[in-house]
Amino acid sequence: MAMQGRRLSRTEVLAWNEPWSYTDRVWITAALDAIPNGVCVLPPSGGYIGVWSNDHRALVIRPGYLVWPGRPVVKGPPARPVPGHAKG
Repeated sequence: MAMQGRRLSRTEVLAWNEPWSYTDRVWITAALDAIPNGVCVLPPSGGYIGVWSNDHRALVIRPGYLVWPGRPVVKGPPARPVPGHAKG
């Protein structure tokens, strides 16, 4: 899959969805910091921002959540304890 669309600066990424809260922007900044050599691209559809690293899509930023391709979407802590983890 190739990067297609307009490249965005970090400032443009953080301003892309005006309703984001301060905390949303902190999470997005942390996600961007975790991706080495990340390139942010807004595709022609304009529905999300893809973050690419080494020719692979490493992150998808959507108005309501972050998606790490190949991993499930996490919207909060699990409703019950994670199997195999001891209680603290």
